[in-house]
Amino acid sequence: MYQTMILPIWGLIDQVYYHCNRLQFVDRLEDNIFRVRITRYRGYPLQLRDGTKIEKGDLLVKIHLHNYSLVKKMRHLKSDVRRALFVYEAVKQSLPGLANYLKGHPLESQVKGILGVTVLNRGVRRLGFDTFNLKHPLYSAWKKSYMVPLTAICHGDFNQIFTGKYEPKYLVMGKETLFDLYSDKSMGEK
Repeated sequence: MYQTMILPIWGLIDQVYYHCNRLQFVDRLEDNIFRVRITRYRGYPLQLRDGTKIEKGDLLVKIHLHNYSLVKKMRHLKSDVRRALFVYEAVKQSLPGLANYLKGHPLESQVKGILGVTVLNRGVRRLGFDTFNLKHPLYSAWKKSYMVPLTAICHGDFNQIFTGKYEPKYLVMGKETLFDLYSDKSMGEK
């Protein structure tokens, strides 16, 4: 019921967010759930499992989940476990498109990896991501101020807003890991 009322409003807000953040769809035809933009990293140094070091000023592909689209597709799912699996699979299926997007980007040689901020971080290591805490308290509070309510809307449980269960984190993957795991060549061999 609440989603029926909230989704149209969310759809309008999503369009404004998309344009204000200069986001691009990775691939609309393939139903890719990532919207992205190239950005300079502004955080503290990060050392990834694959040996990639991300430092202030490095170019990254900033990834944003298309949450509005995800909620529309999974609103019929009643279980938190089913919703989590749905998001996991949607991300997994979208990563090859992201690898192809980056391979075809004119700045590909300068980009060090991909970065997102999310409160949904279970199972991400299996996908190739490393997670890091957000150290800047104002940035963390800003991200939490809208991510946690969105998560509550997705799950239909507004009590989650006040539990402290969801903390935003960086999800980061080095470019070579992305290419090794998800490029067309790798996908054909698996």
